Amino acid sequence: YITGYTHASNGKQNYLTAKCDSNGNLKWMSIYNGPDNIGDASLAIVTDSNKDVYVTGVSGFDVATIKYNTQGNIQWVSRDTNASTAVAISVGQSGNIYVSGSGKAPNKRGFYTIAYNSDGAKLWDRTYLGPGPEWDNARDMVIDENENIFVTGSVSSINGETDIATIMYDRDGDQLWENIYDHGVFLNGTDDPSEIKVDNQGNVYVGGFSEKDTITRDGILIKYDYQGNMLWKKTYGNTDSDDGFLSIAVDKYSNIYATGYS
Repeated sequence: YITGYTHASNGKQNYLTAKCDSNGNLKWMSIYNGPDNIGDASLAIVTDSNKDVYVTGVSGFDVATIKYNTQGNIQWVSRDTNASTAVAISVGQSGNIYVSGSGKAPNKRGFYTIAYNSDGAKLWDRTYLGPGPEWDNARDMVIDENENIFVTGSVSSINGETDIATIMYDRDGDQLWENIYDHGVFLNGTDDPSEIKVDNQGNVYVGGFSEKDTITRDGILIKYDYQGNMLWKKTYGNTDSDDGFLSIAVDKYSNIYATGYS
């Protein structure tokens, strides 16, 4: 299953979602043009146990989340006018769908997380704002087997830095903990996550990068326990080069794998 965007005859972008079989043959393709007709781009996709497909992304000035059945027919579309972008989507065993990205808030933008039921009706939404005045941007989301939701992203601090914020919500949208990581090396430094994972023991892993001086940065990997306490951090960096982790994976033994650039 793939999703993204395609250009229409008027030059605007529309959602493009498609299914290919194991030999790469196209089984179905669906194009979605939002009601604003000013540009749509799907940014995340997931399937459930019935092989129904869910996509989310930016549609005009909103975030649109769509459910397709196994034949590629749209079952429902849910649009959220308070959301400005979506970066991740997950489906729980209950059938609830969780979307995370960034949303509109007074005078700034914050992390924005939404829960829908299986019919596409919104159950709740939550906005998280960092301590600083600048915009906050969610980067990734993951859920565990109990449908607890973990979101990570970059937030502005009161001293002008950009830090890594990680949050845990339960399935009802109650915030259980938050942890903000600040490398604290120099003023106006940037810490920015790329991806988040959770293992079968509830430990949480965040990968990204952290500036070590004004011209170079290291890849960073952080582990939190189920209560949000940081257990350790690991950095990787070569001298006089930019390094960062873009994607991480965790196996059933809680071994962590990270890849990125150096």
